[in-house]
Amino acid sequence: MEAHEREYLISQIVYGARIIEFRHTTLIIQPPTIEEKYLANRFFKKVYDEALLSGVYTRNEMFEIMKEQGVWSDEDEKQIDINKTKIEDAKLKIYKSFFRPKARHEARKQLEEIKDKQYSLLEIKYGNNQSDCEGVATYARWNWVIENTTYNQDGTKYDFSDHSISTVLRQYNNASLETEEFRELAREDPWRSMWSISQSPESLFNRRTSELSSDQTALVSWSRLYDSIGEAHEAPNDKIIEDDDAIDGWLIEQRRKREKESNKYKLDGFDDKHSNADEVYIMASSQEEIAEIYDLNDQHGRRKVKSREKEVVAAGDDGIRHHNFDDMRVKKMSDAAAKFGK
Repeated sequence: MEAHEREYLISQIVYGARIIEFRHTTLIIQPPTIEEKYLANRFFKKVYDEALLSGVYTRNEMFEIMKEQGVWSDEDEKQIDINKTKIEDAKLKIYKSFFRPKARHEARKQLEEIKDKQYSLLEIKYGNNQSDCEGVATYARWNWVIENTTYNQDGTKYDFSDHSISTVLRQYNNASLETEEFRELAREDPWRSMWSISQSPESLFNRRTSELSSDQTALVSWSRLYDSIGEAHEAPNDKIIEDDDAIDGWLIEQRRKREKESNKYKLDGFDDKHSNADEVYIMASSQEEIAEIYDLNDQHGRRKVKSREKEVVAAGDDGIRHHNFDDMRVKKMSDAAAKFGK
């Protein structure tokens, strides 16, 4: 993005309203006030309740119907979670291989392939959103907002005589910025300088926090994120900060480090008692505890758990002894080989 493009977009965001131009009409859509936000949400609830009473499915009910019809499945749901982890792993690879162009290119290629698969799954999962209670009510709320916040250039309310509410809403959405654009604006001038000397978002936009536009809120959120990155004890290289995938990878690494430290804290006491043990078994009394204990494992430990689960299922009623698990047999052979090598 060129400097003049950033300056234009920043002026648009600071202005707050969004200008929509048609052939012979210029409309100004103002951010909703506190009262208008409340009334819009009140209208959402009214439409949602009416849709529910008239027999329209909720989102959860729609997912169940999709499963019954074979359009969606629990396996698809699991794949979404798997893809999220794969996307994180690919971004982490981009960060770690950032100064090795060939490896970085391969990691980015892998990321795009996973994102395409994820997009296809999400498109199926949420393809009927507009038809459920939430979708109907969301569309109604947006129509209410457009109808009540759209003005002519002279400040009078627009009557939608030449252009319908849905047409104006479509143009409004088409003018929305992408996440990548917000991120670039947040870390570059002229915004960066304005942000660094400002006292608060309210002083920058001359609005109360509760009345900031969605664009203003997004820009502030990204600005604060980049602030925290810059203030980190070991802040990443500027080139990495400028690369969305790479800086995401850095953030993922920081989060995983925190999670690892948190897991170590949860294991306090166990480490002392079982310092020489290869494995530690912890009893759980609920599904929530099972999930927490599972999260204490590192990636190697989690792969081992999954592998053993498959072996237990395959063994059926016959069961399987601990020393017969594949990983235990491999370990036994490895230990024997090491001993023989000595």
